[in-house]
Amino acid sequence: MGSICSERQRGTVREDYSSNGNTWNYINHALARSYAYRWGEEAIGGFCDSDQVLCLAPAFWNGEDAILKERLFGLTNGEGNHGEDVKELYFHLDSSPTHSYCKFLYKYPQQAFPYTELLEQNKKDRLSPKYEILDTDIFKGNRYFDCYIEYAKAGINDVLMKITVYNRGLKPLLFMLFLIFGFVIFGNIIHVSVNPALYQLPPIASNYLKLQWQFLFLSPGGRAIFL
Repeated sequence: MGSICSERQRGTVREDYSSNGNTWNYINHALARSYAYRWGEEAIGGFCDSDQVLCLAPAFWNGEDAILKERLFGLTNGEGNHGEDVKELYFHLDSSPTHSYCKFLYKYPQQAFPYTELLEQNKKDRLSPKYEILDTDIFKGNRYFDCYIEYAKAGINDVLMKITVYNRGLKPLLFMLFLIFGFVIFGNIIHVSVNPALYQLPPIASNYLKLQWQFLFLSPGGRAIFL
């Protein structure tokens, strides 16, 4: 275990199953939350094995967005006036060469994320500058959460995940944290002799392909939801 999940799986050639080979228009951010990728996964500061079969990643909700924040928002090549672009604030702060320690920061707005505003403002001609998230008022008054995601390894398959969230605004607000623990399913592409499985023992246990048994231990107060 130790690779970082893709930040963007959509809009890649490996996930293009369109009839005309138009990779960019086959799947965008709006479709991604309802789509099961065939060759990988995407996440915000996610962690996975070297083949990106088993993925561990956070998801956030500020009580205002219509959807969970589980992937970075970005424009496809045709949606932006300067091509493909991610409209978020996130930072890879630290990592050892072996991924024995990794630290990631995501800045999550406390108001509803300006998806529509970013899409509409970037429909201008290519002579106009890009419209970035800092051009909106979404971070005005420090109304955002700093979400620090850290991983530390005690062994090859022994990984500690720590998530620390700071409210940078002036008022106490609702913040919900979710942990996504699941598989990339290759069964519809290649033949596999066993289906992936999750079990709530506790701890949460998984079994799939060469990874065999992996276990997820939650800190007190967490609750598992199987979907």
